[in-house]
Amino acid sequence: MKLTVESIPSEGIDINLSSQGSFDQGELEALGSEADVALCRPVSGHMQIYRLDQEVYVNGDLETAVGQTCCRCLGAFELPVHADVSYTFQPMGESQPEEQELKEEDPRISFYTRSEIDLAPIAIEQIQLAIPMKPLCAPECRGLCPA
Repeated sequence: MKLTVESIPSEGIDINLSSQGSFDQGELEALGSEADVALCRPVSGHMQIYRLDQEVYVNGDLETAVGQTCCRCLGAFELPVHADVSYTFQPMGESQPEEQELKEEDPRISFYTRSEIDLAPIAIEQIQLAIPMKPLCAPECRGLCPA
């Protein structure tokens, strides 16, 4: 889902991803496969997007399901995923230094070029970050060993 910065009104826009199907599911699946995220359901959710001058603020939530392997029994299962999204986009300027020390809030800052913001990579990143490191098919999974 690509947005042109100038097309975002000052009062902002609300996007219901469930009903509008705003994400190109094929693009998300391609990005997901590059990041080892197997989407089992279309990505849905809600996003509020507004801008102040050239800074664009994106807040919302995403829901989907991803294919996972249980870390105990090694069985395949579908994991529901909920991801909160909160990003600030700033224009990439030529006057910005090459290297800067990161502050705590900086990982939620991203940059755009040519007045266009692509939300699909951000969505996949947030879904990937919401997946637990050791996914379980069920909390009571006993694993591979019998008994």
